[in-house]
Amino acid sequence: MTETSKPDYSLNFLKNPKWILGLVALFAVTFLSNFSFLESSSSKTAGAQAPVVVGESSGLEGMLKKQLAANRACPVKFDRLSYTFIGMQLHNVKVSPICTKGVPVLLKTVTLSLSGFSFSPFGPAFNVETLFNGMPLEADLAIGLGGIAVVMENQAAGGTFEEPEKKIVLSKLAGLIPVKLNGDLYISNLHLKSDMAFSEVEILSVNIVSKNIVIPAQTMTLPPMGLPFTINESLNINNFLILGELTQGGKRPKFKLSRFTIGDDQSPLRSEFKGSIDINLMRPPLSGLNLKGEIKLADDFPQKELLHNLILQKFDNKDGFYQIQIKGSGLAALMNASSPR
Repeated sequence: MTETSKPDYSLNFLKNPKWILGLVALFAVTFLSNFSFLESSSSKTAGAQAPVVVGESSGLEGMLKKQLAANRACPVKFDRLSYTFIGMQLHNVKVSPICTKGVPVLLKTVTLSLSGFSFSPFGPAFNVETLFNGMPLEADLAIGLGGIAVVMENQAAGGTFEEPEKKIVLSKLAGLIPVKLNGDLYISNLHLKSDMAFSEVEILSVNIVSKNIVIPAQTMTLPPMGLPFTINESLNINNFLILGELTQGGKRPKFKLSRFTIGDDQSPLRSEFKGSIDINLMRPPLSGLNLKGEIKLADDFPQKELLHNLILQKFDNKDGFYQIQIKGSGLAALMNASSPR
């Protein structure tokens, strides 16, 4: 199984300042040499030197703008860069709607504070802070020659999570997700390591949990048939859990979903699934699914009879739980779901 321990940011064993200066010098020389090689190669490919644009950003700011905007998976732009005592700030960061299904995202500032060095990938490590829709977010970021690594952790103490900057307030994601939700998602652990273009993933481990999920009154569309569905009163779902990690990295990573849970004994909806996902990095909605699980609806669940007649009756029922297997990719996997045989 793929190693999921997070990058070493602290390097506490480096007591001698000469080691630190040596690492800084080695990283700077290697990185700049590599960047210069890429620049010269692209110039030769173009056949001529690119013209100098008056007012164009130079140095680190220009390099960052170029690299972030060139990421095909999720282009990012920003207006300017300023420096802090131990890092830098990106101002007016614009995340392309490509990354968020057509919804533009603007972050007024993103602060990167140097927190040490990482060997995997080899390069500087930063603590990243920003404010999104009034919601503080924080993560650890390592970026270097081996790619990029992102780590978010929020360990529970006494059964509660105490770091508000490491939780997702679902009501603040309106427009980014297709269903209105209330409650908090706590990122107990999220660890991602990939190349800079996100075309290869080496590590992905996820542990996201909630105890207070609520589906407020609304009208939504249910897959796979686009069925209109109305909720007249809020549904207290309570529990939510996603737990899993990669079993194989690379261009076609394989993700083991150890547990995907919605609801508890008191919820009007209870569901649990597990299985594997062949991740399509270029087109995530077309990832291959091989999942088994079950769903139970309480007697007072909205339009339960309609859901049974149109969708659920084809599945085996065991003690009130519909037994479901999902195999395939995209919408076809949902349309062809059946009971395990």
